[in-house]
Amino acid sequence: MRVVTWNVRFRELESRLAEIVGCLVDSGAEIVALQEVSNPLVDAMSDLLFQTGFEHCIDSFAHAPAGRWGRMPFASMVASKHPIKLGPNDWRLEAPYPESFARGIVYTPDGPLDVTSVHIPNGSAAGWKKVACMRALHSTLAEDADCPRIVAGDFNEPKELLANGSIVTFSGIEPEGRPRGHKLWTDHDGQTGDLCEWEEAVQSVLGLDASHGFEDAHRAVNGGMFMPTTHIAPGRVGRWFDHVLVSKELKVRACGVYSDWRENGYSDHAAVWAEVG
Repeated sequence: MRVVTWNVRFRELESRLAEIVGCLVDSGAEIVALQEVSNPLVDAMSDLLFQTGFEHCIDSFAHAPAGRWGRMPFASMVASKHPIKLGPNDWRLEAPYPESFARGIVYTPDGPLDVTSVHIPNGSAAGWKKVACMRALHSTLAEDADCPRIVAGDFNEPKELLANGSIVTFSGIEPEGRPRGHKLWTDHDGQTGDLCEWEEAVQSVLGLDASHGFEDAHRAVNGGMFMPTTHIAPGRVGRWFDHVLVSKELKVRACGVYSDWRENGYSDHAAVWAEVG
């Protein structure tokens, strides 16, 4: 089964919606996880997905209360060619932006599959709220589940992938544990925290030795041989922000990146695909 995750936020999303959905159709995906779908376009995206074979769709806006920081103007979505119902979602209340996560149970021909679409906000804008979102996500990754799971989306981490498969985060903590500069950092909202907590939160989700038992699809296939580029940051720096995490019951058969979708201007992110079973 092919799963595709894609952050589709871009200035031309509305005018290129049909082309974007066309890419998803052509990919052969049976399940797609989308992030940063502009709120006014959620219904249009759902309708177009339905018309092109993804007849079952959930979005994070419809079922999430506003967090203590108000709502983000973008939704996460899970769309499938197979029936889907809402999954467990109380854990989202731990996050500053509950609507950043959409979770559903997809009833595939091989059995139920628990799928979560994730958008972790970037740290330069969200500050310590990014860390709080990571912690909320870790809490659900660590829970027992009734069926295999896929957690996919835009995590805005890591900064770097090392040859041994471990990651360097944006905490400023070196892999061997030595901080670069000060250990305390204050964000735009005036919240101050220890950067070791940032490091721990990211590593608990994306780290090579994370205890939750999920495997990153790219590392499962390629290890640390190379870092795929899914987003170009300011300064033309390539980043690997987009991931497909799979639970231990699933095997990753192949994984790759649709770089041309970003290069053709459909989004400022490339999509990541994985064949799992």
